[in-house]
Amino acid sequence: MRNIKKKISAYSLIDFNECSHKTYLDFIKPPSNFKKNLDPWLKTIQEKGREFEADYIKNLEQKIDVHKIPEFKDKSGKIIRGQKIIETKKILLDKKNNYIYGGALSFENYSGNPDLIVKNKSTNNYEPWDIKSGMSLKPIHILQICHYSFLLSKTLKQPIANGKIILRDGTKEEIEVKKYIDYYLNLQDSLFKFIDTKEEDLNSKGSPCQSCMLCNYKNFCSNQWKSEDNLNQLFNISKSEISIIEDTGINKIQHLYSKKGDFNIEGIEPFKMNMLIRQAKLRKLKIETEKPQYELLKKDKNHKELLIRTEVKNGFELLPEKNDMDVYFDIEGSPVFYDEKTSKMGLEYLFGLNMPDNGKRIFKYFESRNKVEEEES
Repeated sequence: MRNIKKKISAYSLIDFNECSHKTYLDFIKPPSNFKKNLDPWLKTIQEKGREFEADYIKNLEQKIDVHKIPEFKDKSGKIIRGQKIIETKKILLDKKNNYIYGGALSFENYSGNPDLIVKNKSTNNYEPWDIKSGMSLKPIHILQICHYSFLLSKTLKQPIANGKIILRDGTKEEIEVKKYIDYYLNLQDSLFKFIDTKEEDLNSKGSPCQSCMLCNYKNFCSNQWKSEDNLNQLFNISKSEISIIEDTGINKIQHLYSKKGDFNIEGIEPFKMNMLIRQAKLRKLKIETEKPQYELLKKDKNHKELLIRTEVKNGFELLPEKNDMDVYFDIEGSPVFYDEKTSKMGLEYLFGLNMPDNGKRIFKYFESRNKVEEEES
């Protein structure tokens, strides 16, 4: 097994399941001196999550006794995680506390931080609970509970326990871990095999995916792909299409510059190949002229091949001509807002109108601070 400095958390497994290149950068070849992606939306979600968690624990403490595991710090203020792990295990083995908050678990190369560890009165075993600020259960939540249940079973030598996900409205979703534990263990095994593979055999480059937006390595990967002239910089090209094209020896966008429109590769639709070649040529022109390049497109009669548009209108061109009586309407909303009275997530809090009024244009707006006011607006 490769000597890894970083512990495998629940999110390590989730990341591997969604983007193995992130695992490669986390455990095999960590980049140095790169600018982390600081997404403001992710920061907002995390803040809302922490607020809800704090409120939930505060309300829980008013009803029952909750044992809080403290943070242990050295003289410089640095957190000593090892001490917290020792304290958590001590409290768990003691079996005196029914609700434990802020615990830390560790076994071999694995670590985890369930929000709550709760004793099941029927089995007398501990099970993991996690607090979420969303309104619905997600697959990644199930993986988290599986991970924490695995760590508890190893720490306490107890059977795999079920767990719960606490949602924004207070609903507790029971997770029957035994239904998913085989999948979890298989994912665990695949991750270890990946980490143990020789670096030269992996040849990990990664490609844009839905995880990029919130990933620390977003800027690092993007800059790397640009410098490599990677085919994934082309719009609407799939991983399988990139693989097919690279198998022919074409592994850079510049290799497509000289190709003619009738150039085909088996496994890729001719109209798609033609579009990718034209994209490559426009990219080359942009680099040479330092100006954005574009073509106006339409579809042919079979709705397949994209052609240079002549007289056919589409998209925004189908809108009527600009008129003095036009009204512009805009809505602003927050998907992380939670209305306690209605137990609903999301709020459209601002409705704005730019409209004509006696020969001049005015701006009117309506505000809402809860779901009732939203409906009235």
